[in-house]
Order: sequence, then C-alpha cells, then structure tokens
Amino acid sequence: MTMKKLLFYFINLLLSLSSFAQNSITSDPRGTDAIQKIVGMPTSPNSALYSGSTFSTQFVTTGNSPTSRQLVGIGSLVKNSLSLNMAILGESSGSGGNYGVVGLARGGVGSFENVGGFFSVESNASGTQFGILSSVYSQNVLSTNPRYAFFGETATRTSNNAYGVYVSSDNLGSGSVESGHFVALNLGGGSGNRIGVSAEASGASGLKIGINSLSVGGGDNFGVISEVSGGTTSVAGKFLANSNATNNFQLLLEEKENDFARISFRNINGDGWHQAANKGADAASSLFNFYYVPNSSDVLSLRGDGNAILAGTLTQSSDWRLKKNIQSINNASQKIDQIRGVYFNWKDENHSQNKQIGFVAQEIEEAFPELVNTDSKGFKSVAYANMSAVLVEAIKEQNQRINTLERELSEIKSLLKNSLNNDSKNSK
Repeated sequence: MTMKKLLFYFINLLLSLSSFAQNSITSDPRGTDAIQKIVGMPTSPNSALYSGSTFSTQFVTTGNSPTSRQLVGIGSLVKNSLSLNMAILGESSGSGGNYGVVGLARGGVGSFENVGGFFSVESNASGTQFGILSSVYSQNVLSTNPRYAFFGETATRTSNNAYGVYVSSDNLGSGSVESGHFVALNLGGGSGNRIGVSAEASGASGLKIGINSLSVGGGDNFGVISEVSGGTTSVAGKFLANSNATNNFQLLLEEKENDFARISFRNINGDGWHQAANKGADAASSLFNFYYVPNSSDVLSLRGDGNAILAGTLTQSSDWRLKKNIQSINNASQKIDQIRGVYFNWKDENHSQNKQIGFVAQEIEEAFPELVNTDSKGFKSVAYANMSAVLVEAIKEQNQRINTLERELSEIKSLLKNSLNNDSKNSK
C-alpha cells in the first residue's frame, strides 16, 4: 500500500468513527464544561457516524450549533517530574498497520488555519531541544518498501506557494543556524547509495526547480556549498541535463545585473584562475575572458563573432619523441600553385563583417587534405598554423631553384667574360 493510500485510509477512518469497547466522553460547548461519561454508544453527536472499528476511549467535543468558544478534544497537562514529563504517549502494535498518533484537521471557513499536528517546545534548559523527534527502526527484516522518518505531502489549490516541508530557524547565540540538516549514514555496512538531500520537481508546465537556494545579507554569501572527500572518485558537483535541445544546460550561470558572470578556480594558496562572460550589445562586444589573479589582466579573450585575443605565445607539442612516421613534404611549391590566398567576408552576420584574408578549405583539401578537418555537419576548417610547414618546404624548394639559377648565371657570366676577353685580344 502506498503512502497516499495509507493517509487516505486513516482520514476515512477518522471520518467514520466507531463503536467503543470501553468509554466515550463527549462535551457540548453550549454548556459550561459539561461532560458526560457513558458506556457504549455516545448520545452526542449522532451515533450513526460510528461504525466499524473499536476505540478504547473516544473524546468528542461538539455541539448542535456554532460557538465562539475554543474547542479542545483532549487537553493534557503533565509537570513537576524530575525525570520525564510526557503529556501524551501513543503506542500501537500488531500484525497490521500501526500508527502511534494520527491527527486530522478539517473544516474551517475564511482565513482560518487547519493544522493536522502542532508541536512546540518552550524551555530554558541547556540540553538538546526537539520540536519534532521522529525515527524509524526496522533492521531485522529486509524489505523492498521505502522507510520514512518524516513524510510530508501537500495537495491543495492556492495562488500562493504550496510547501511539502517548511522549516525556519534562528539563533540568538554565536552558533550557526541551519534551517535543515540531513545526514545519510552507513553505520551498519549497507551497500546502497547514501544521499544527503534528494529533491525532485515535476509537472506538465511551468518552471521546475529541484533545489532553490537564496542567501542575502552582509558579509559573504554562498547559495550552495558542497564538499566531498575520500573515496575513489570525489566530485563536489555533478549536473545532468537529459536533453539535446539548444536551451538545456548542465550548468547555467546568470548574472542578475548588466555585468560579467564569473567562475573562480582556487585552492588553499588563494585566488587563481577566473572566467568571466558577458553578453554585449552585439556578437563582437560579447566576451568570454580567462584571466589569472593577481595579474587580473585577460590571458585569453574570446568574442562572440569568433575572434580571439591571446596575450602570450601559443605553442603546440612538436617533440620528435612524440611522433612517428616522420616524412618530408615534397613538391610543396607545385602544390601551393593549386591554392589561392583570397579576400572574403563572412556570410554569418554574427561574425566580424570586416574584410578577411585566408583560404578556401575545399581548395586546400585538394592539395593538402591533412590541413582540413570536416565536422559532423559537413563544414570544413583549416589548420592555418600547420600551413607554415608547407611554406617552409616551398621556400626551400624555391631557394634550391634560385641557387641553381644563380650558379648557371654565374657560369654564363664567366663564359661571356672569357669570350669578350678573347675577342679583345684578337682585335689587337
């Protein structure tokens, strides 16, 4: 039986109150603290409401007409014990379902509240104080059903918020204040997962938020702090978005004002790397910056139009110990003759509309396919930096040709000079 069915079962049980095995005490508010103690079926209210189960003692406070007096079904006062004072003790045992206490509040008109259970502690004692202490002990038999130390459910219709659980805390002392503290233990060596807090939000429409955290006030404010240690894998935060849609993100950082949204990476040595992103008036002014503290100047700045600025020098791994199948590039000059250097403008208006200089990837691919990459959508890109190796070899080939031509020219000059000298001698 699900928790909902159990709750409905006991609500119906309260609504269909039964006959009594021993005593029933009813009070009519029209009288002054009038109490009737009878055995068997009560005379007020209507005995037709009672059928089915058996109660050891039933307290009914009612009347035939509304009254402005406060009505209390059970009033219990216990005090002056030096060990334990307990106003109400409820115990239930048996082979069926067992509930220590069941409370139902129904009716009410206007803005009056209905409270199923109200618990309050007022004490100046220095010991631990509990507004509600709830526990479940069921360790001897393995069950496939869940266990709840506390189960709260709200099913209502309101234009205001509906809370399954609402907790508020304050502390006039120097200690911390936690509105909720949840601990998942493994004292008995169980093999199941341990989850400190599990939140789920679902619905056909509207905004769903699994966890909503707000921290305001003076001093430092942190919305969420997550700390992990030990274990084979330690991850402080893992975010999953089960969708391939454009506007679904594993992590969304939103700056509430017209400023940069920032991420900081640091360790015990203090500040380190930071990332800052800002959406400008257009793609060219939309920036994604990487900077290092304490320098605080941008190391790398990416723009929404596809341009980037690197403050230092970009190098690539090139150690021969990392490479194999090393071969020289042959006929580089001849292949370069097959490609063009061109001026162009980007079709995408989000890119810079300034005149550009570069290559056409398809033309590069015909001569040097190793310089071209094709993505999953068929769009091609060129490894411009790697073109330098081709240009070096082409220049070397040109130098060889120039050297050969210079040597041949030198030989021709020498022959001409000798021929002129001979002609001069013969003319004398």
